[in-house]
Amino acid sequence: MSKSESSCPWNAEQIKLLKEEWVNGVSGREIADKFNLLYPQYKMKRSAVLGKAHRLKLAERRIQGVKKPKVQQAKLKSFPRKKRKKLVNLPVVASITIVRKTLAPAPLPNRQLTVRTLTNETCKWPVGNPGEDDFCFCGHKPRDRSPYCEYHSRQAHQPQKTNRPVYVY
Repeated sequence: MSKSESSCPWNAEQIKLLKEEWVNGVSGREIADKFNLLYPQYKMKRSAVLGKAHRLKLAERRIQGVKKPKVQQAKLKSFPRKKRKKLVNLPVVASITIVRKTLAPAPLPNRQLTVRTLTNETCKWPVGNPGEDDFCFCGHKPRDRSPYCEYHSRQAHQPQKTNRPVYVY
């Protein structure tokens, strides 16, 4: 179906008929059906009729017995929020010294593993830039139920910071 067949160029006669039917309270569906009988070359839809009526700024119609609700700004109920108390300086009970283990230098890849040669028995840590020719994967034996070897597993899963603020509720 070409555009000329599907779209209706509204002429003065059609606009006059639309205004008359609209004032008489005929529904958009019924007006579209009437247009399709009078002008079978156009495939008039209800939405086309309603759109044209809107663009012509025809009076808004109401269904009998149904009152249009008044549009009011919804008042939001304000619920009291739990207020955060200020940061509390907790007394230091004992001094804790955290010793971080330094990671040994990264192990060199065992062999040049590609995506196709990876298995469940190889570390899947990428080494290098994926766009380069020397890109490969680590390939060492992974930890239990982890995709990475011991070294890369520790590198991937950093512990949480210990100096985070403490909020009291």
